[in-house]
Amino acid sequence: MNIDKKKVGKRIREYREIAGINQDALSEMVDMSATSISNIERGRNFPSFENFIKIANAIKASPDLLLEDVIETSYKTKSAYLSDKIGKLPTLERQRILNVVESLIKSAINNAE
Repeated sequence: MNIDKKKVGKRIREYREIAGINQDALSEMVDMSATSISNIERGRNFPSFENFIKIANAIKASPDLLLEDVIETSYKTKSAYLSDKIGKLPTLERQRILNVVESLIKSAINNAE
């Protein structure tokens, strides 16, 4: 199986930025070079399993979310990911999104009946 290293690297970068950590700080936290972190985030390299877990822990992202684009995930995992993203939005934007989602769910239920 070929893992899309660019997609995983992009996710790692996204969660690192959400955590407010720069590449140099992350490299110190996980005992890797900043160049290695950069290469991982650009999809040039994929970390060893041990380093992948260290990175996930350092940026406070679950491994399944980092691998989301390359593995099949359950709707619960996707829901948790979206909930996390929505939770970081301003209240008004969060409410707008929830209203749209509720409307879509009601419509889907009505169409299924």
